[in-house]
Amino acid sequence: MAHALFSSNKYGKTASTSDGKTASISYDKTACEVDEGSSSSDEDEFSTQQTHHENGDPPIITGIYEEAPTEERKKKRVGGPTIGKAVVQMIKKNEGNRIPVFVLPEMGAFCGTNASCVANEFGVQIRRICPTEGFAHSWNSVDSTVKEAIMQAIRDKFHITDEDIAEDSELIEVVSDEKAYKIYKDWKYAMRKHYVQMKEEGLDAFAHPYPGVTNAGWRYLIDNIFDDEKFEKRRIADAKNRKQLT
Repeated sequence: MAHALFSSNKYGKTASTSDGKTASISYDKTACEVDEGSSSSDEDEFSTQQTHHENGDPPIITGIYEEAPTEERKKKRVGGPTIGKAVVQMIKKNEGNRIPVFVLPEMGAFCGTNASCVANEFGVQIRRICPTEGFAHSWNSVDSTVKEAIMQAIRDKFHITDEDIAEDSELIEVVSDEKAYKIYKDWKYAMRKHYVQMKEEGLDAFAHPYPGVTNAGWRYLIDNIFDDEKFEKRRIADAKNRKQLT
């Protein structure tokens, strides 16, 4: 996987939106995404808008919580037809423009109040597009055409820029690839955990696929990934390496 060195740079740029409008933008380090947890659902509490500082500084693009999620709403957050609807609503509230997200070199991560939202979208698109029949052991082994389809789906909804307001920079490519690598790994781990749990409970694992995975895809995962001796050896080695780092 590619890596890059990040250096400190100045703040404050003028961004161009898809409709030709411009907005002065200031960056807030505290709004950068630093939590590397797995992404599993849409952030449907956010809406995108422009606000101003109290002292009259230029507008910043931010997001607000519209409503605290209730237990009933949490239970409704499942896969299927509801996937992606929250992002579509955010785009509508942003006058049809893509949702703004920034990548800062000194942070090496997605930044802004929509950072977690774009991370969630990576999870949605990876699970939607990556095949489970013929599942790749890691993100690095995923076919390049599949990766490009995922990135295009992200770009269709999010306006990801670096400090120079560029959308096709190496920095964005590296940050996106690292985020996708982590999410893909977490997805694989969650599916295997589900498989092990079914076996421990004495259930037929083949009859209880992981949510969102087809029966054929689930059978492939069991036969070629979870029960593969090479995979098990790799998993044990990775576990030992993680212990050495702690």
